[in-house]
Amino acid sequence: MTSFPGAIFTPRTKQNKEGVSYDPDQPTKLFAEDIVYIDDEVVAMQENLQDKIFRGVSIVFGDITIPPQEGPQNLEFIVPGLLEGYKLVSAHAGLALPNDSGNLTIGLQTLGGTRNPLGTDITIEAGEKTSYSATTQPVVDDEDYIYSAGDDFRIIVSGNVIEATGLQVFLTFKKVLT
Repeated sequence: MTSFPGAIFTPRTKQNKEGVSYDPDQPTKLFAEDIVYIDDEVVAMQENLQDKIFRGVSIVFGDITIPPQEGPQNLEFIVPGLLEGYKLVSAHAGLALPNDSGNLTIGLQTLGGTRNPLGTDITIEAGEKTSYSATTQPVVDDEDYIYSAGDDFRIIVSGNVIEATGLQVFLTFKKVLT
């Protein structure tokens, strides 16, 4: 796997020795201008890739039962090391079978209860298999928080649902280059 630096490369200033002038017709000599062009290309590639480094995590909880009288069910997720330095950019959920008994709501909260990364919770509407078709889409309201390995979430599953078969929560994270 390719390893990228944690920040945009900031090249040092380069200059030719005193008395040496750049001559593009001398291909066997290395001038400061040749190195500067390479530095500029590296910076351009890093800036271009910066918005394209994503990791998706699918958390499979299998079959869970949520009796309405017992309230929400809390499930836990601990951020793995591969998401160190990433931020949450989207959240969705799905079921193995359509949920016909009512809307299912999935919220996120840190176990300490200090942050709710979602401005709008995930909803799987009655008769649907995923939140992608929901009338109200989930909104991540935590894009400035950079996650560390070991951060933990409480995934709060609630709703007027008897059984959620094959629940999966899909979280997409984006690498933060500083």
